[in-house]
Amino acid sequence: TCTEQFSNDFKSIEDIGKIEDMKLTFHVLVVVTQIMEPQTFFSKKSKEITKREVVVSDQSKKMITVTLWDDTAIQFSGSVGDVLAIDSVALSDFGGKLSLSVSRTSKIRINPAIVEVTTLKQWYETFTGSFSPLAPVAPSGIAVERKTIAEIQRLSYESEEEMECLATVIGISRQFHSDTNTPYYLSC
Repeated sequence: TCTEQFSNDFKSIEDIGKIEDMKLTFHVLVVVTQIMEPQTFFSKKSKEITKREVVVSDQSKKMITVTLWDDTAIQFSGSVGDVLAIDSVALSDFGGKLSLSVSRTSKIRINPAIVEVTTLKQWYETFTGSFSPLAPVAPSGIAVERKTIAEIQRLSYESEEEMECLATVIGISRQFHSDTNTPYYLSC
């Protein structure tokens, strides 16, 4: 029997991508597809912080990362295939990548006794496809299409339009600048 009191106003992951007001919190019912180990680091104010990322999906076949913080990250006992009901989760956009974040006011329940959990678990256990990352939706309602830098360069050459690219360096080649033998160019 379904005895737990819980919000039935769950947003699908696909609908989350249409949210424009990042200050809103909402409720999600999602299945765990991947769990990362907790990571500990220090804030600018030298406060120790622990976070854990959990990748989740739902019947929209979209996936998104949920970030758990501090005690919630350490004590998380869910497993892949578990259904999470999360009250008061917030959406964040970091460099065009959408994710969800729990706060002190968020409530996470693992496999709560509600009908929707059984339905989602059965769907996940029989799903044989793949999940696609949730793409941000522009204010016009058009999904933002992600492209590789090579694809952007090809488009730039074809259309003769100037393109702009925001990127994060994740590696530096061992082939250094020939004059200084350093991996960067010394400017004026």
